[in-house]
Amino acid sequence: MKSDNEFDAEPVTDTLKKYAVKHLLSPPGLPAYNGAAEAGIGALKTRAHHESIRHDRPGEWGAHDVEAALLCANETARPWGELGPSPDQVWRGHLSITRRQREAFTATATEGEIRAREELGLLPNIELGRWDQAAVGRIAIGRALFAHGLVTVRRRRIPLPIFSRKVARIS
Repeated sequence: MKSDNEFDAEPVTDTLKKYAVKHLLSPPGLPAYNGAAEAGIGALKTRAHHESIRHDRPGEWGAHDVEAALLCANETARPWGELGPSPDQVWRGHLSITRRQREAFTATATEGEIRAREELGLLPNIELGRWDQAAVGRIAIGRALFAHGLVTVRRRRIPLPIFSRKVARIS
């Protein structure tokens, strides 16, 4: 699970451990790291606001408005372009990972934590603070996701900037 640092409370971390969920925390002070999540939350807030207006409660929205906004966004948004699928359509088509795949991923991430500690100059058998553990996790979990084909990166062309050189002519 990828989140910002608001989800680092003990009840959350205990629940994630119980279900063997790896928690990828964003680095502090870098909202760009969570760019997609931040944009999604902004869009969700806007939809929730419109939902509260629809029910004659402008600016006074609650959990039911957020839920309605979420359902609407998942059904109607087109993040993959106008002709692309909605998030609901993509979710219905996804394949869940098996227990064996989850165990292999967890083992790779755990091994990766050892290497990440070495790379960051952190001692192997000491308990890390919140920020150091998050840094180790970002490295190890990221590498494990790629190693198991759970994340892919698609390159796209980025056009070069066009510079105009104005040449002064002397007559």
